[in-house]
Amino acid sequence: MSVRKTYYRDSQELSEIVPVVVYLLVNELVVTVFPNSRPSRPSEWVELSPTKVIPDGFRSLFPIRFDGEQWNNVVVPVLRDIQTYGWSGKIIPLAEFLSLLQDIYGPGGATLYSKGEVWGLSSPTQKQPGETYEKVPYLEEISLKVESLAISFGY
Repeated sequence: MSVRKTYYRDSQELSEIVPVVVYLLVNELVVTVFPNSRPSRPSEWVELSPTKVIPDGFRSLFPIRFDGEQWNNVVVPVLRDIQTYGWSGKIIPLAEFLSLLQDIYGPGGATLYSKGEVWGLSSPTQKQPGETYEKVPYLEEISLKVESLAISFGY
């Protein structure tokens, strides 16, 4: 069996595993490894390797490996999206505008910012708001993006 078939996932599988990968990467719990990669030939697969103690609920997923083509076509675009790499349970001001993926709630449950509202700064700042995105709804949004992207590539 070829490496490609071993680590190949359909759109449903990708939509379930990629949000977990995003969570692990933005929290710096894993790093990417490209086995047998050379300038003349990229690796056929990508592996995620733990850098810290992995929370109990995620340990059974390891080793996590992806087909190289699927990694480039589905995972990389999600990771490059500012709404992903700027997220670690909070919004990090990057002097960029951000369209919110979910409502942001304040004390007492009042909606401070609505889903789809554009938020951002016109200049860089070192200030970081506290936690704004709830993890589960945000990861569900990533799952929907991944599934749509995977389907567009025929996975």
